[in-house]
Amino acid sequence: MKLSKLFFLPIMISLLFPLQAQSPASGRAPEKTKKHPSTFTISKADIDKLFSFKAGEMLVSKKNKYLNRSVVVTNIQNGDTKFLRVQLSYFSSAFLSVQVNGSVSTQVFILSEDKSVSYKGKADGKNYLMSKCDQDEIISE
Repeated sequence: MKLSKLFFLPIMISLLFPLQAQSPASGRAPEKTKKHPSTFTISKADIDKLFSFKAGEMLVSKKNKYLNRSVVVTNIQNGDTKFLRVQLSYFSSAFLSVQVNGSVSTQVFILSEDKSVSYKGKADGKNYLMSKCDQDEIISE
C-alpha cells in the first residue's frame, strides 16, 4: 500500500506543475528587439521604384535596410493620383504608405497595426526624412 502511494505522489505533482522543458517556447531563442531609430531616410528614387512594383512583389534593397525585403501590398495609380502601401520587413507589422496627389502634395508615413511604430516623412532634397512621431500626428494631417 505504501509503495503505491509513493508511486502515485510524483505523478500527481508532475500533473499539477507542467515541466518547463515541455512548454512550446522553451526551445526558442529569445526574440531580439530592434531599436527603432528616431530618424532615417528613404530616397525619392526608392519611392519611385516602389511605384513600379505590382502587389505581392518584394523589393530587395542593399542600400536601405528599412526597405529591404519589403512587399508591396497595394499600388493604385489613377492619373496623377497614386497610393502605395508596403509591408516593411524591418518593422514588424508596420506599413509604409505613400499618397501622391499630383504635383500638389506627397505624404509618406509609416504606421504599425500594434501602434508600436509611427513615422512621418518630410521631403528633404532627394530624400524623405522619416521622423518618429505619435500616431495621432499622422492621422490628424
